Amino acid sequence: MQYAYDTENESPALFPVVVKGKWGFIDKSGDLKIQTQYDSAFVFSEGLARIKITKKYFTKYGFINTSGDTVVEPKLDYAEDFSDGLALIRIGNEENGRFGFIDKQGNTVIEPKYEYSGFTKDDARFTDGLAQVRIDGKIGYINKTGNIAIKPQFDWGMLFSEGLALIKSNKKCGFIDKNCEYVIRPEFKSAQSFAEGLAAVLVDDTLGGHWGYIDKKGEIVIPPEFYFTKHFSEGLACVTLATQTPLINVQKRLGGFLASTVPHLYGKCTYIDKEGNQAFRETFDGAYPFSESLAPVKIGAAELNFGYINRSGKFIIRPQFDNALGFSNGLARVMVKDKLGYIDITGSFVWEPAN
Repeated sequence: MQYAYDTENESPALFPVVVKGKWGFIDKSGDLKIQTQYDSAFVFSEGLARIKITKKYFTKYGFINTSGDTVVEPKLDYAEDFSDGLALIRIGNEENGRFGFIDKQGNTVIEPKYEYSGFTKDDARFTDGLAQVRIDGKIGYINKTGNIAIKPQFDWGMLFSEGLALIKSNKKCGFIDKNCEYVIRPEFKSAQSFAEGLAAVLVDDTLGGHWGYIDKKGEIVIPPEFYFTKHFSEGLACVTLATQTPLINVQKRLGGFLASTVPHLYGKCTYIDKEGNQAFRETFDGAYPFSESLAPVKIGAAELNFGYINRSGKFIIRPQFDNALGFSNGLARVMVKDKLGYIDITGSFVWEPAN
């Protein structure tokens, strides 16, 4: 899962910024490449970025390319980023609307007929050629032609990741392959999708939970001794060490989109390797996954306490931000006093915080 920007294989890399309430895009040097003109703008994905236009009585979504040209006119009630060449769109409101998918020319490829309510951004896209849908309250999967590939039958589910999809049936979590065969039968109280060959699973939810990691055979390879875990990234995963204080999982709004702090809680966070060994002695009060060899972490509960550490747990960029996301294409998105800025790997601002 990307926490900062999904801009892989793009050239040039562009980053959304806001000035006096209007959004545009800068390049890696901090030069404004697409003028601030949109009511909201989102990260580029597969060469296109969502933009939002708000009028007096309605809000509409469309897409632009890296030259700033409108590719899909802002006439959509809602849209998500492109993935696997398609983007989810919604017709109608969030409660009663239906979703389908368009291609990069704005053509409807899959008619909007599926239930939308309850979906999140991380549910709403194609991965490994499949996307999940809800029909009569049950989760299944369709292919890119819109045909049902896996019959809706699960109580809950996630996207396919590394060839497997996390599903829930009869209040237990397991994993299926693209043929709807159980690779790991439902036996866990909760779980997370596979990343770098491992998936976090909840074995015991007493006092907030005991999380560990399994491999693709379903075997526990890292014992369930953590109060919370997150996916592996660059060979390390951030975890919450054992504490008698139940987990509090907080979501904070960062520059126009939600980013789950991992975790922002009473217990201490650190990082482990794939053998379950603590990567370094340092612990933190909040942490995100590593990206481009750096990770945002928080010290203490006060403001301006996010900085960046290296893989040895040492601060490379001192704590000075209200919130911070991972690096992508050499820049990281940070918040200072509710203003959005971007820094480079030295911690220098290429775009001073603004709103």
